[in-house]
Formats: sequence, structure tokens, C-alpha cells
Amino acid sequence: MQSCLAELRSLEEHAISSKMSEQELFQFIGALDKKYKGNIEYELNINGIICNVASSLRHLKALTYAARRLNSAVASDESDKYLYDLGNTILCIAEIEMPYPHSITDLLSSSRFNEARSWFERINETHEYYPCAITNTANILEKYGRNLEAIYLY
Repeated sequence: MQSCLAELRSLEEHAISSKMSEQELFQFIGALDKKYKGNIEYELNINGIICNVASSLRHLKALTYAARRLNSAVASDESDKYLYDLGNTILCIAEIEMPYPHSITDLLSSSRFNEARSWFERINETHEYYPCAITNTANILEKYGRNLEAIYLY
């Protein structure tokens, strides 16, 4: 029998290589949610997988779904274990909604980049994804022309 993580990696590879539709992705997620209900390893990884797949395939509905799931997880868990995934998911949504190059007017009217940054800033320095969160925060600051602050974080 395939382990939970092996099955999630397999789903990610298959979904991206086959250019899985959002509907197919939602069906797979529903089946996995039932299969791994209550499995902490699954709970810690599924939303990051959804974000990776949805971001690669530019599936905005799936990213929004992952963000809702992660918001619920953050609200029910006092640790910071879901903060990076939530920030990253919001950042992916922002990148799809506002593709590069960004005009300053568009950046100022969008709250998504700042929302992502606020999640990254809540991550404790001891968290394994802290370096990634700092890099993503620097990338966001760079978009706004806040280069000195971005360089400091890099």
C-alpha cells in the first residue's frame, strides 16, 4: 500500500504532467480527504500540494479553495505550521490575478500581495520555512520598488 506522502507526490506529478482540469483535481482531493481523514501527515501536506498543482496549472478556483482550507486550519491551530502555505497560496493567487509586469497603480489597488506578506511575517524564526517566507517577503517588497528593504531581507 502506498504511503500518504508518496500518494500526494504521485498526485502532484500526475496532475501537472497531465494538465489535470480543476474538476478532476477537486475529485482527487475529495477522494483523498475521505481516505486520509484524521491523518495528520495528510493534513499537514495536502494544502501545499493543492497550491503547487493549482499554481503550476494556473487554477484560480483551486488556489482559492486551498486558501479557504488553510484559513480554517490557521484558525483552529495556534502554531505556525500552516502560515507559510497560506501566505504562499495567497501569493500564487496574486500572481495569477496580476501577471507580470505589474503597474504601480495595479499593485496599490491590490491587497493580495500585502496579505501574503502579512502571513509570511507571522512565521517564527525557528520554523523550517522561515527562510522561504523571508525570501517571498523580499520578492513582494521588490515588486513595490522597496528595493532597500528587499535587499536587507535577502
